[in-house]
Amino acid sequence: MKNWLPFILLFINIFPVNSQVKDSNIISVTPTKLITGISIGLTNIQQNATINSILYSSNNPTINLGLLFEKEFNNQFKFSTRPEILIGSSVKTKFKDANKDYSYSYSSAIVQMPLLLVYTFRNKKSKNGFPDYFYFGPQLSYNFSNTNARLTGTESRNVPLFIKQNETNFKFGFGYDFKLKYVNFRPEFGYSYGFDVLKSNTINNFNFTRIVNNQYSFNLLFAQRYNKVIFRKSNRPKIPLWKKILSL
Repeated sequence: MKNWLPFILLFINIFPVNSQVKDSNIISVTPTKLITGISIGLTNIQQNATINSILYSSNNPTINLGLLFEKEFNNQFKFSTRPEILIGSSVKTKFKDANKDYSYSYSSAIVQMPLLLVYTFRNKKSKNGFPDYFYFGPQLSYNFSNTNARLTGTESRNVPLFIKQNETNFKFGFGYDFKLKYVNFRPEFGYSYGFDVLKSNTINNFNFTRIVNNQYSFNLLFAQRYNKVIFRKSNRPKIPLWKKILSL
């Protein structure tokens, strides 16, 4: 996790929240239909492997960090993309063959790109637990860290990777939208339905027929509408950047 700390700190500072401080040089502020933000959450990768006609499942938790970009079409529909990275130690699944216990594992660092259509329900003063919006669409994923797998059983050895590094899921879920002073706080629950990611070159002497990765996710989004700001022209002389640096 220490190796990921610089990336996490960089991620947190990419989208600082702009405080809405009144400025005498601002002529007008016009809200646009663009929304940006950041997200942080937890995702459980549930891997279902069919080996010798028997289904084996494993749960593999990850931390996910993402960005938010949305374009509104009207009050109810908008397009949303959330590029994110899933950081986990490894994906590990246990199975049996000839009454012997085995397991395989591979490292996991996944980049994902959901392309979602968001439908916002008509606003109600009293939610009563009912979500504010629903979303669905394809999700493209690529695991850039897994180059081989580790097979453990009678002996431990590395084997060629038998799972595709890129996959496509179908994602859907719902969320709540709480309007705070400067940002919108949006807790979200999601599920990604996976398809078969098994390669043709499976492990020798084992009858792998299907491997599917499903995801359960919970995210906290902090979103802010992009505003077009027009400033009054200033006649004050501009200070060169090098003078500003030397004056620090």
